[in-house]
Amino acid sequence: MLESQDQPVGIVTGIAGPLWLTVELTGVAGHAGSVPMPLRRDALTGAAEVITGFHQAVKEAGGSAVGTVGNL
Repeated sequence: MLESQDQPVGIVTGIAGPLWLTVELTGVAGHAGSVPMPLRRDALTGAAEVITGFHQAVKEAGGSAVGTVGNL
């Protein structure tokens, strides 16, 4: 298509290789006032730790690596 329009042709030096993962975290519901902090198992708190760890791992990978958490 580019050649037929007399446009410059680019040379591919890399491609995107998307990888989609689904992770399920399960917590335990507890009333905000009656469950002491050491006994809580909040799934969202765990998810925040996983997302932060993932973000850090992608940054440390360097190069052209990118990552995102699109849904929660």
